[in-house]
Amino acid sequence: MTLVVLAAGLSRRFGRPKVLEPVGPSGEALPQYTVHDAMCAGFDRVVFVIHPGAGSLVRDRLGARLPAGIEAEFVPQTTAPGARPRDRPWGTGAAVLAAAHAVTGPFAVANADDLYGRHAFEIAADQLRATSVGAAPVNAIIGFRLRATLSPAGGVSRAICRVGPDGTLRDIEEVLEVVEDGSGIVGRAAGSGEPRSLCGDELVSMNLWALRPGIVPRFEAQLERFVAAHWRSADAEFLIGDAVRSLVAAGAATFTVLDCDSPWCGITHPGDR
Repeated sequence: MTLVVLAAGLSRRFGRPKVLEPVGPSGEALPQYTVHDAMCAGFDRVVFVIHPGAGSLVRDRLGARLPAGIEAEFVPQTTAPGARPRDRPWGTGAAVLAAAHAVTGPFAVANADDLYGRHAFEIAADQLRATSVGAAPVNAIIGFRLRATLSPAGGVSRAICRVGPDGTLRDIEEVLEVVEDGSGIVGRAAGSGEPRSLCGDELVSMNLWALRPGIVPRFEAQLERFVAAHWRSADAEFLIGDAVRSLVAAGAATFTVLDCDSPWCGITHPGDR
């Protein structure tokens, strides 16, 4: 099984590449733990999507420090077709498409700056194995409880999953600046800026996905439309969550949301280190 790791971000808020930040007792970076946990769950191949300019540092440093026995490939996230060249990558959805040529069969997707835990990858692996023998549904979000994904160092953006009684995804709402204060957990809706009051039990997508190959041409069609609308933009991003929301709303794809109680941590702010 293949894991696609999204490592093309420029970490502007953090100030240096988060994917190389030493967090372990011997200077290990978060992607090393991610690959180790994925291997323990049965993954034997990893594809890193890296920035075409800054990615050589990631490739050189991580490539030599991955666990023995894993097959690793590094692919650049190039400019989206039809878009003007720019330094900022075109988002996580475009990153998945950058890796698509290096992947055959069902695959998982994960952020490079999140630590999901071994159990989360076991859930993803079980879903991919089911997909490979034709069981449905075949696409999945591994969801974490909101309160377990907050940062004491500042506000975070979280993709809140609206889940139907059958466990399938109905909608995703992006909520910005989510923090826990004296009144509870609050944030504001992306786009409208309306305040949101949250209970903490909501399932959120942390960009850990179990996907089937059939999703790739659907993402490609959406990216083409996105670029046609934003090709001059210096910062517009085609995100996995936005692509999935559109597909679900159109009835073009089904996603199940799998509840994961694995401990999670990640780096958003320098204080998170």
